[in-house]
Amino acid sequence: MSEFDRSPSPFNLPSRIKGSLLCSQIAPLIGSIRLDHESHGHLLCARSSLPPWGVWYSRAAIHVRRVRGDRYICTIPAAGFPFPRLDPMYCALLLSAIIAPVGAQILPTSFVKPTFGQPKASIEKYTWESYQSLLSSYQKEGIGKSWVDENAWTAVAQYDLQRKKRDFYNDVRKAQDEYAGVTSDQQPWKTALVNYYNDDIGWAALSHIAAYDAYGDQIFLDRAKGAYEFILNHGFISADVIKTGYLKGTKNPDNKIQASCGGKSMIGGVYWVNGGNPAEDPLNAAGHDAVNSVSTGTFALLGTELCRVTTERKYCDTSYLNVWWMDRHMVTPEGLLWDNMSGQTCKVVDWRFTHNQGLYFATYAALGRLTGNATATNIAKESVKKATSSAPWNTKSGWIDEGSGDAAQTNDAIEFKAIMIRYLHRIVGWFNDRELTEAVTGYINIQYYALTQRNSDNKDHPVRYGRNWPGPYAKSTTQAHVAALDVLIALELNPDSAYPKSNTGAAMTLEKQKPPVVAAKTCRKKD
Repeated sequence: MSEFDRSPSPFNLPSRIKGSLLCSQIAPLIGSIRLDHESHGHLLCARSSLPPWGVWYSRAAIHVRRVRGDRYICTIPAAGFPFPRLDPMYCALLLSAIIAPVGAQILPTSFVKPTFGQPKASIEKYTWESYQSLLSSYQKEGIGKSWVDENAWTAVAQYDLQRKKRDFYNDVRKAQDEYAGVTSDQQPWKTALVNYYNDDIGWAALSHIAAYDAYGDQIFLDRAKGAYEFILNHGFISADVIKTGYLKGTKNPDNKIQASCGGKSMIGGVYWVNGGNPAEDPLNAAGHDAVNSVSTGTFALLGTELCRVTTERKYCDTSYLNVWWMDRHMVTPEGLLWDNMSGQTCKVVDWRFTHNQGLYFATYAALGRLTGNATATNIAKESVKKATSSAPWNTKSGWIDEGSGDAAQTNDAIEFKAIMIRYLHRIVGWFNDRELTEAVTGYINIQYYALTQRNSDNKDHPVRYGRNWPGPYAKSTTQAHVAALDVLIALELNPDSAYPKSNTGAAMTLEKQKPPVVAAKTCRKKD
């Protein structure tokens, strides 16, 4: 190993080195090397301000060291040959295929690489119009009262929160008050946010937490806490539930539960349904024996939210039980998640969905952040990498095709992918991992490209979106439009430099593939 291999890496070099490294331009920078994004892969080298011990760029495997004055040593271990005493004023090193973009190890090379074709202000304008379009739909059709609508209000509150605005406060408050009122009248529980399905309760509570974060109304937090307590007593599988063999506190306690499946405890899971009165339950949910990733995941993430907001550790402790159940029973050998299993027969249903993955890595990321658990953080990071690369919902080009189908029809899976995007957006900054952040940002940009260029009402001025993200666009329904909103606000992960200063065409375009350049092995010295 050379001395360069042992050198520290003090600089965070940008990663978009596409085809070559050109050490022929001088940048009057103080002790640094940087990549100018407008130079299409040219690396601008400081003339005489490199620190004496040099610079090490581990991902590129190129080491640049100032010897004296304007003399440099550039070594490229990955290529197996050195270029001694190079003068950056005259030397061009073409290193195609040696330097790869950071993040390429996460996102497959087959994924498209879109770039923005319009200024940031234009893209933000379209996002604003898309949110206004949602509210217009609700005004015409009436405010929905399903788990999908609760996720819509989550996205609306988040949009206000990240802009530090209250533009949609009245709409959110009205919708949430109406939802709480409807559920409070529903048999048999008559409790705000509660219906027969524990995952629905979880989504509503998470939406209320989002509203609390954005607007601060205590009622939002109080309802979320009440929903959490309900699930704790009408779905959460505790040691007491294992002992008694049925869901304590239910009005129709016929959900028998195995103490273990495959020799692994069932403690920590959450029943999909909560045992309501069959006479008031047309879907026969009360007798369903499924223990689901989504019901467990929403409860787990809700626990971390309450742990954060209230600073009470008990919520995080229960969330750990939830994700440990998922680890024991739902996580596949590939690191994805099965959908559910029977609490009576232990049979696993091997569906894999984006929203389950999102809930899983979001909970682990939050636990890592709240409790200082590095293992939890690493589990979250690995799960993110799986979700954005090798998961079955990703096409060869990288856009998500889950939930595709008849554009005029509704389907729960239409919304699933939006939830995963939401939590990718939320947690990636917690990791302090530039490579992963760039990969996630790239992944979200791929989805935005698919939405705007393959699945929108107008490629140049997109406002409404359809069901099938890979396209083709047929029509936009409220449910399909809701699913796009989380992608739009996740674009904030992009730096300002990712946007052109002037309009160059459609909202997003694909980078043209450049032919490989053979590395040059000669260099002309200074005369």
